Order: sequence, then C-alpha cells, then structure tokens
Amino acid sequence: MEKKRRFLNTPSGTKPFYMSESLFRSEIVKLLSDYFSRWGFVPITPPIIDYYDIYENLLSDDLLKGSLKFVDRNGDVILLRNDIALFCAKLVASRLSSNNSMFRYFYSDTIIRGENNNLPEEYYQIGCELVGEEFSCQEIELITILLESAKCLNINDSVLHIGDISFYKMLLKDIDDISRSDILEAIRNRDKAGLKQLLDAINIEENIKKDCLLASTFIGTFREMLKLPFSDKGKEALSNIKNIGSVVTKIYENDEIIFDLSELSKLKYYDGIVFKLYSKVSGTVVASGGRYDLVYKKLGMDKKSVGFSYYLQQLEKILDFNSFIKEKSVEKIGLDKSDIKKTFVDSIEKVKSNKNIEIVY
Repeated sequence: MEKKRRFLNTPSGTKPFYMSESLFRSEIVKLLSDYFSRWGFVPITPPIIDYYDIYENLLSDDLLKGSLKFVDRNGDVILLRNDIALFCAKLVASRLSSNNSMFRYFYSDTIIRGENNNLPEEYYQIGCELVGEEFSCQEIELITILLESAKCLNINDSVLHIGDISFYKMLLKDIDDISRSDILEAIRNRDKAGLKQLLDAINIEENIKKDCLLASTFIGTFREMLKLPFSDKGKEALSNIKNIGSVVTKIYENDEIIFDLSELSKLKYYDGIVFKLYSKVSGTVVASGGRYDLVYKKLGMDKKSVGFSYYLQQLEKILDFNSFIKEKSVEKIGLDKSDIKKTFVDSIEKVKSNKNIEIVY
C-alpha cells in the first residue's frame, strides 16, 4: 500500500473511533462500569500479550488459527490477547489466594480475534466475572446482572437464551473425550443428521441417544422444557439448568427467556450453563456468558467461575446515540493576556466546582 493510503487508513480488521464515536463508547462503558461496581465488582486490567503455551489447551482450534503470535527476544512464543476472559482468569489464578471468599471483577478492553476466514479483527468487550470455591446461586446473580444492566442501557427488546453443556457431559460421561467432543460440535452446529450418525457409532444406551437427539432440537419455554419426555438419566442431567431456570423465571416472569438446549458456545472452555442475550431489533448477540470451571482447573486451581461479556460493536448498532450524549453547558473563558495567571486560576476554580469550561485563545 502506498504511503499516503497507509496514512489515511488502518490495517484491515481494526476500527478507530473519533470524537462523537469515542464519546458514545466511553459513555456506554461508564454506565456499565458504574452498574457492575454497585454489585460489588472491582475493575482489573489483563495484559495485552502473554505466553502462548498457557492458553494453547484452552482455546478452540478456530481461535488458535485466528490468533496473532510472535517470538520475543528470549525465544518465547507470545500471544496477542484474543480472549479477555481467559487473560483475566490467568491473571486472577496467579494471584488469588486459596481462601473461600468470592472474587468479583469486571473488565473493559479490546481483543484481536480471527473469526471470519481467520482474518484478525479488533473487538471491544466489557463484562464481569465471579470466582469462588463453593457455588449456590452465583449463575443466577450473573444472569440477573446481565438482564438488569441491559435495562439500564434501555434495551427493552432483548431475549435471553439459556443452554447447559453439563447436561450432555453428564449423559455422555462414560464415552471417550474425542467422541464426546465430536458430539458436542454436532449439537453446536445443529447438525441433527451428523449427531445421529455419531451417536449410532458409539456404544451407549439407547435412551441416552434419544435424550441427546431430543435435547439438541429443543428451543422453548421453561415449562415446555420440563415436559420433555427424558429418561431418568436425562431428567437427572437436566437438574442443573432446571434449578437455575426455576428461580430466574420467577424473578423475570414478564421477560422473554428461552431455554435452548442446542445453545453451546463456540468457546469450548465452558462446562456448565451458557447464555446469550439477543436483540430482536438486530437479531444479533449483544452479550454472552456462562460457567467455565474448566479454565481454572487447567490453570491448576480448584475454583468455580461464571461471567459474561457485552460486545460493544453490537451495542452501538442498537443503542440510541442521543440518549447517551447529553448536550453540556460550556462556559467560554477568554484568555486575559494582561493577566494570564488569573485566567488559569479562575479556570481551575470553575472546574473544581463541576462546571464545564473552554478557554478561548
């Protein structure tokens, strides 16, 4: 690319923000950060790069292919941050004590992730996570925070989809890891024919096959999910999402919550419930999250964790710019060249008293 075009453009996949765009984003981040803080969450900032080998077994094949890596001066392979939840988890795992207290944190930053044709793209996320020893209703807390924060953003057309990877892992606990992974991938891709072929190829009980096929095509209400004709093992495997759903649907009786047992995240480190918040206006996912104890286990800690992230690019498409950007009253202060000191002393005092000023030269 010629030098002039390089000056006017940025590399493919990046998205710079200028003036009103940047102000819009900062106001969204400020609102969500303030809201997370009121629930007792504290901010943390993970590094932009880290050692690749820490994450190699935590990332899916697609994420590994689309990640940006380089070798540092010491010969170590370095990974550019492509999953902020993982980078935060590693940061927390390296410093968190072994006590039973809960640690609540939130983050807001960019990632570089190759998703479309594995070409790197820049994304901005803000989310919160909860880590601890024993869990009882922590998933319900995070789902509540997600739904309430969406209302703070004036997203009034959202629909929450809840799935549960642990349902299938409990049913398929006696088969080998490779077969289980292939089956979960078929469910994730909603490939019913492929799923049936995979189930027929392994030696498992017929009722477990039927449970998997039935669950993989179910999308409906909580009551409809409870009426599904699962086997005794299927009903036992359903207990986790059933317990969470029974409370969430009572708290949000008038909100649209869909139970989608085919909703399995592309991020394969999730091992419990997964959930996505959709906007009906755009039809896109604006936030997603779930339970990911597996991450801390692979990082050498016996901790439980649940969290979610908002995708800022998607939020900005559906939110009303004018509702976030309020016209501010600005007092213009002319520079008094005969007494420059007084101009700046007066300006300091006005700013201290929460006034907005602009010095006119």
